[in-house]
Amino acid sequence: DLQVTQYELLIDRTDLQPGERTKFAKELADLYAAQLMAASSDQVKYNDTFRRIQALISKAPDANTPSLEVMLLQADYNRAESLVSTWIADRSQQAAKKEATEILARIAPTLDDRQLQLNAQTEALLKEIDELNDGDRRVAAKERELRRIQAVAGRATYFAAWSKYYHGLVAGGDSFQRAQVLFRQILGVEEEEYDEVEVEWLALESVWRARALVGLGLAEAAIGNLKGSRTCFEWLRHASVTPEIQDQAPYWFVRGLLNSGRLAEAAEFARGEIATYNGNATQGKVSLCVALVRAAYADGAPTTPDLTRLAGLGVEGLAKLRQQKAIDQLVEKHGVKLTGGGFYLSWVRARKLIAQAKDEEDGEAKYREAATILEGALRAPEAKNNAGAASQCRYELAWCYYKLDEYEKAGGHYEQSLTALKASGDSSAIDAAWMAFVSYNKIAKDELRFATRAIEVLRGIKRDFPDHEYAKKADYFISKLRRSGASPRDSMRQLGAVKPESPNYLAARYDMCMIAHQQWRESKDGARKSWAAELTNAVDTFVAAAQRDSSQKSRVLKAHLMTADLFINGDAADLAKAQTALSRAKPLAAATASSDSTVAEYHFRELQLASQTGAAPARKLHAAWLVENASGGSYELPALIVVAKGLEAQMATAAGPAAQRVRGELISIYQRLVMRLGDSPNALAANKNARAASSRLAEYMAAANQHEQASRQLRKLLAAFPSDKGYLRRAGVSLFRSGDFEASLNYWRTLVNGLPRGGEPWCEAKYHQLACLARIDKGKASKALRQYKLLYPNFGAAAWRTQFTKLEADLKGS
Repeated sequence: DLQVTQYELLIDRTDLQPGERTKFAKELADLYAAQLMAASSDQVKYNDTFRRIQALISKAPDANTPSLEVMLLQADYNRAESLVSTWIADRSQQAAKKEATEILARIAPTLDDRQLQLNAQTEALLKEIDELNDGDRRVAAKERELRRIQAVAGRATYFAAWSKYYHGLVAGGDSFQRAQVLFRQILGVEEEEYDEVEVEWLALESVWRARALVGLGLAEAAIGNLKGSRTCFEWLRHASVTPEIQDQAPYWFVRGLLNSGRLAEAAEFARGEIATYNGNATQGKVSLCVALVRAAYADGAPTTPDLTRLAGLGVEGLAKLRQQKAIDQLVEKHGVKLTGGGFYLSWVRARKLIAQAKDEEDGEAKYREAATILEGALRAPEAKNNAGAASQCRYELAWCYYKLDEYEKAGGHYEQSLTALKASGDSSAIDAAWMAFVSYNKIAKDELRFATRAIEVLRGIKRDFPDHEYAKKADYFISKLRRSGASPRDSMRQLGAVKPESPNYLAARYDMCMIAHQQWRESKDGARKSWAAELTNAVDTFVAAAQRDSSQKSRVLKAHLMTADLFINGDAADLAKAQTALSRAKPLAAATASSDSTVAEYHFRELQLASQTGAAPARKLHAAWLVENASGGSYELPALIVVAKGLEAQMATAAGPAAQRVRGELISIYQRLVMRLGDSPNALAANKNARAASSRLAEYMAAANQHEQASRQLRKLLAAFPSDKGYLRRAGVSLFRSGDFEASLNYWRTLVNGLPRGGEPWCEAKYHQLACLARIDKGKASKALRQYKLLYPNFGAAAWRTQFTKLEADLKGS
């Protein structure tokens, strides 16, 4: 600032020698350029500097130096970038495209010329500094000037590269190739092959350099080098990159594919990304989904299968991320169609109705319609394959019933959604538990069983969420519920006193069953035996009285299930009596809607009984029903395990098409198990069942030649167990077989460095390391193989000699 003030005073003096004003004006212009760069985020200071620049140029036109011109052209670039983004999102915006083309046609060549001049200046200054003696006082001044010009030169190269890329998008030509050259220049990889680059040396902790890598990835996609583009965006996931840019890496890869017209490739990559979404929205994930929808509707409604697929994936992703507002904006702006069936589109339509109902004074009809749609959505196949999304959908269904004052249904759905929400670590799990309590509490005074159920939910909150504020309130409400009603024994006496001729007789007898069952489950020793006797008596009395009342079928079914629970899981199990209870329950379950939670419990009790009696066909039958119909509920997990074991037994003897069919079913089952158990690093490290399920899923995917999906699952396992030799080997094999030789090479290198040298596992790793390298760089592979053969003339372990010999022949032939 002091230098700027001094120069401003100098150029206004009247006693300057010829040429001095121009000299001082150019030096002032370069200082202004540095100030503009430093003040880019301070609008007030930026505008003040810009005003001074205009005054300087009017006094001394020759002061418009390359440094200053670069900084002034940045404003034009920002305008062009905004116009290009507008056109990409909506191809009907031809005026924006035309203006952007005009601006870029003007500034791109100028920026390219200026970066050449400024880079030449830096080279000249470096040479001057090298020629000065270490003690020369001019060195410090020259180094300061060098740093200033280098900063502007870097900025000039950066904006020249981006201007070339955007010019290529709107006007075509060879601009993409020039953009690629400039981005590589910024990153210092002008001559290197990508597989030779060490990511740590790219200094991607600098946001500017990371953004230059984004540009390089886009440019590579534009010139058709999809492999190079993918590599660039994989580099952006490196730990040195800021989390925000790491999150955006998949979006930019998709953006590059879309910009280059690679719609099928964009859809396939996006499908894999969206499959991993679990409700945790980030800017990168939302941007990716929005980009897909905008690309599909860029020229109006989708007219090809690829465009339709893009739109569907985008909406599905936004639904999984719970971005209803973003979906509404896309519907309003582009007329996105939400018609058709399927889980996600149905869920989106229901959410829209719920939002409308909230804004209406009487939204009952909207809530009713939304509940009907959500019930249908939960029966869709996608709901069974995505427990996390299904549980969130059920959570919203519970809210609809709550608003409709159907508190028993609301509480049941909140409880059913709780299991999967808790398993996936969803933050709304505690809200589901609390709302289940609130729902039951609403009707606890009318029916005693709901007070018991409300207390049970509160105890679960204390157990599962001990640090939450709701847990701190639980004891108060438990105490209140108990004070508001009689003790269990008093309640039983009061209910038992209701006469058979009373209209409340059946309700009272059913409540006695509920209380006795709850107390039996919670009591110990002698009290437990006493409540078991009370339960059998209460059930027998209620069932006998309710036989002639068809409206009591659901309650009679539940009563039989309580008895079955007692005789299967009680202290003195009696499987014959359990079988009798379930035989009585069977016709009632068959006559009840499958969505009723008591039907799921019936099949679960049958599954428990079959497991204890060794009745394999029945065990398989009821487990299959639960897998098909109880997705997201508390009975799904044990059923999935039973079905998985049964399929694995079939797999042991299956062959040909039968084996393929069984393997496909196993993949589907293990995908659901992984969704239930989790596959985050924490979940895998803490739960051996989660680890086993993920490993089996990867195993069956690999056996089905789904190597890309298998490697994705193995990478998750390696995030939790980075040194596991088995996972490293399996990931290396899957990536090798899927053709991703660069990624595969990294795993084999790790194994080569970590395994005992010369053993069969080490030779396997060494062979694959060389085989990967042969696909990437045959020259390097030949050299590495020759070096290996010097140490191991017979190629090491006998099991791998044939493969090494063939690899050697292939390399010599090439």
